[in-house]
Amino acid sequence: DLGAIPAAADRIARDTDERAGECALAAQAAMNHLAAGHPELAGLPRIVVGMSGGAMTLPTVVAREPDRYAAAVIIAGGCDFFAITRETNYTFLVDSVHFHWMPGDPSQEQIRALDAAYLARSKMDSFHTAAAFRGKPVLMIHGDRDLAVPAHLGDLLWERLGQPERW
Repeated sequence: DLGAIPAAADRIARDTDERAGECALAAQAAMNHLAAGHPELAGLPRIVVGMSGGAMTLPTVVAREPDRYAAAVIIAGGCDFFAITRETNYTFLVDSVHFHWMPGDPSQEQIRALDAAYLARSKMDSFHTAAAFRGKPVLMIHGDRDLAVPAHLGDLLWERLGQPERW
């Protein structure tokens, strides 16, 4: 509802934070399960790799236990989940994302306002959790014509990560 941008931003932030949090909890559970079966691995450094959706949530996974991870490879990741879902070509390729604007199509100013309100409310978006990688070696790989995770939002993640090595 474009007449209630703060409420819309609250809902979008809550929904995306829940999904990113679920990814972080699932990764933590998987690592705990692996460690339980292989205690000899407990002291080894962890290097985390994520691609596309997995790369988008990788900072949130690491932010859950930042001291447990030594390095990362982020392939086709980005931040600002609201912007990614709004711009991804997945909306028409796999029919996975839908927006219903009320009372009609938004202006660019309304989209910017909603995005800013979303980022102000979100806690788990990699826009915020990227800080968990500060001081760790990170390699980012991203195609400059990626339409699934738009390249300019990969650039934004790269900036938020402190401009690590990038191919």
